[in-house]
Amino acid sequence: MAQSRKQTRIQSVWAVSDLEKLIAAIDKGSPMGKRDYAIILLACRLGVSVSDIKKLMFVNFHWENNELVFIQSKTRNILSLPITQDVGWAVIEYLKCGRHKVESSYVFIRYLALFLPFSEDDHLSQMITKYMRLEHIPVSI
Repeated sequence: MAQSRKQTRIQSVWAVSDLEKLIAAIDKGSPMGKRDYAIILLACRLGVSVSDIKKLMFVNFHWENNELVFIQSKTRNILSLPITQDVGWAVIEYLKCGRHKVESSYVFIRYLALFLPFSEDDHLSQMITKYMRLEHIPVSI
């Protein structure tokens, strides 16, 4: 179980149907939705942890090989994952049309003034919970 600051519990194991509902709930037409969609696809399709997603930098995306390469927070091992077509296009769409034009080597940034990368204290559970509620997926288990 991942636990957020507000003590909301989010499932650690999901039914495929719930994941599809969660993904479908995201408004991909808004800049924030483009970011959220890319983040959630990275987690759902590639299994990248939220702590690793927050730390992803542009250099981690090896587009020429369709690979995402980074040091996994939990194991400290280098992890190389294939970038699937849907994940790749979601990240590209976010970078081209959803990300604020700020000087940061981090891919994903917050949508609050100053537009900084996510901090260690940002667990992103509020983002996931928002979409769970939209699709009536149980939040607490």
